Amino acid sequence: MRTTRYIATLILTAPITISAPGCVETDPADASRLEAPQNDTRAPGAGAPGGDLAAGGNAAAVPGFPLEITVTNDEDVQVTWSIPGGAATYLYRAPTPELLRELPAAGSIDPSIVVTAIPGYFNSTFEDVGAASRSVATPNYYYRVRAGTQWSTIVMKTTTALAAGFNKFGLCMLDGPTRASDFVDLLGTAVQNVWGWDAGTQTYLQYSPSDGPGSAQDFSLGFGQSVSVQTDGTAPAYQSLVGVVPTDEAYALPEQPGYNWLTLPPFYAGSASAAYWVDEVGYNGMGRWDNVTQSAQWYWGSEFGAPDFELSACEHYYSYLPDTICDSNADCGSGFCFFAPGTACGEQGAGVCTPFPPACEAGGDPVCGCDDQTYANACQAAQAGVGIGQPNACEGCGNGVIEPGEECDLTGLGGQTCADFEGDVPNSGSASCTAECTLSSANCCLGTGAPCTPGGAPCCSFPGFPGVCSFTGGGTSCTF
Repeated sequence: MRTTRYIATLILTAPITISAPGCVETDPADASRLEAPQNDTRAPGAGAPGGDLAAGGNAAAVPGFPLEITVTNDEDVQVTWSIPGGAATYLYRAPTPELLRELPAAGSIDPSIVVTAIPGYFNSTFEDVGAASRSVATPNYYYRVRAGTQWSTIVMKTTTALAAGFNKFGLCMLDGPTRASDFVDLLGTAVQNVWGWDAGTQTYLQYSPSDGPGSAQDFSLGFGQSVSVQTDGTAPAYQSLVGVVPTDEAYALPEQPGYNWLTLPPFYAGSASAAYWVDEVGYNGMGRWDNVTQSAQWYWGSEFGAPDFELSACEHYYSYLPDTICDSNADCGSGFCFFAPGTACGEQGAGVCTPFPPACEAGGDPVCGCDDQTYANACQAAQAGVGIGQPNACEGCGNGVIEPGEECDLTGLGGQTCADFEGDVPNSGSASCTAECTLSSANCCLGTGAPCTPGGAPCCSFPGFPGVCSFTGGGTSCTF
């Protein structure tokens, strides 16, 4: 489903107007090659540019004891930690944060995941020599420390290639650069200007070294934003940024009509296809900037012929959103707010106001609506004025479509759980749905179960999850 509207590109030589399919005046793939505005609008610099993902509620670090990460000698990454105790410590480095998030609290590390274990001391500094090289390309790295059975937070390093001209940096970390002037500290006299974008007012923010740190033009930066640094050609070939990895809680992509700059978070799990956000969600266009070639690539829709491109975590992108974006049906006149899969029903991306379909065929592929109800197909969900949460039937027992043998979660079937059947462990275990859509207690730990003796036999059993007895508060309890 896609909304076509008249729009104008904003990546900028002279603006090139494009129109709806069938009325193309200029192929948008031939749009501008430069990144700076011809007529600069120096908007007030105190406000952050549009696109701060932290506004969506994702501004907390991954839980754990703290690490400090810095770049030393303009070449090396240094990770430092200090916590009480005396257990041996190990530092792990991986190319993605997912590999470090699910590591066990103790015991051996699964060798199938590509992680480097580096023995260290309890209070330690690790120097990753050359990991932030300014002369050769280095991959993005994520670091985590285990001390005994404790895990640290996750810290990260990203590296960006630079060229003379305009260089986009994606700010996907916490505790990274906080103001435009920070890039002058990083790159020195090579910096000519630092550019931001205010999506709310659709105007550029500009900071020049002559403005000075803390000036009105020294605009703020935050997690989820992008910044464009204009350099004179004397900057190094690569520049690294370091910071703390945020959690993978729900985040929100920029939702301003018009032109947006955005950076995807480290745990980005949405569609990796720019075409998806245009052809399915209904955005007018998605773009990206190549620092090395100093050129932009845009995807405006399959009808324009430009190739799709892949979206990656911690990379910077453009989105061009129609005036018809919405957060709920209340934002739309006679239509409804359509959320495509991947927008998390508005939590991770805007919806688009869409007319109700006049008629729907029976059958097709079932979808899970944003109201947690299963519809026979996407058209029937649209007729009900409901966006799509998942491109398949809803999961769980509470969706009104319960299949024989389907597993119930602990809030399924009107909130009934094993506790309703007087199980020994109210918050553990599961129940199954029968063909009549009632709750079966077959998998609940009923009655007293086996005696709970610490170190003895399991006190009660769920398939594959034997209970373990332990002392708690002077008594015993069964945990899973």
